[in-house]
Amino acid sequence: MVSIIGHHLINKEEGYQILLYLDPQLIEVADEFDESFQNKEDLRQVVNSYVKNRLPDLKVTVIRVVLGSLVIASIPLLPGTEIKDLDSSQELNLKTEVKEVFENTPQEIEKDLLLVNKNNSLADNYTPLNLIVPEVPFIFKGFHEKKLMAAKAATALEELFAAAKANNIELYAVSGYRSYQRQEVIFKSQVEKHGLLQANQISARPGESEHQTGLAMDVTSPQVKFKLVQEFGVTKEGQWLKEHAAGFGFIIRYPEGKDAVTGYQYEPWHIRYVGQEIAQKIASQDLTLEEYLA
Repeated sequence: MVSIIGHHLINKEEGYQILLYLDPQLIEVADEFDESFQNKEDLRQVVNSYVKNRLPDLKVTVIRVVLGSLVIASIPLLPGTEIKDLDSSQELNLKTEVKEVFENTPQEIEKDLLLVNKNNSLADNYTPLNLIVPEVPFIFKGFHEKKLMAAKAATALEELFAAAKANNIELYAVSGYRSYQRQEVIFKSQVEKHGLLQANQISARPGESEHQTGLAMDVTSPQVKFKLVQEFGVTKEGQWLKEHAAGFGFIIRYPEGKDAVTGYQYEPWHIRYVGQEIAQKIASQDLTLEEYLA
């Protein structure tokens, strides 16, 4: 079964170039994507359905389907073609033997450096592998999907919280993994409360939330009454977190003064796992994940 799990947009003067990422579990059948591939028609239908439903009204020059580091299909279009104009006459050119398609191509979909933002979106069926509940204090009891994290990130979070406790820093976890469907509900609620413009600054659209990766966790403390507020950044807990998170592989994903880069307001409570080496580089150079990957 052909499954697209995310996309990346590259904005060129003549129009957008779109990279569509296939489920990495298909990697073992990559060699079968040739001119005689029996699911060629299925692939074309999935591509058309995805871009029409998820990316309407874009001016597009080319769509490429990516599996790992291989572009296995492409649809070249006339400059300025709208997605809604696609139909069965658009033919797939299969198995293009290239390792790199564009400069600054985003990281592979299962990597710790997976970039998710307003230009790099995950599909509605994307679910990270090996989700577990980290053994850290949460602000609520009982099970909920938002207690989940990818196993590597969960282990790092446990180590971070243990170090905080040893330093008399009281941290609580609030929200980790969120499914695409749950983010739909959250974003709709924010739009109803604040209007679309403001909602887009404080909440991610479905598919554009880092929480869907399982690599992010929102944290808080009693000092701010367990709320997710910017005041957390000036508490002793918030200051400790900013200073020490990188040592455990986390970054403050939406730092102060970087709204124009990340697309979101300052969130001192939102930490994201990228691994210790990369986290320390990002923190020491005062970068965002976008700037580091540029």
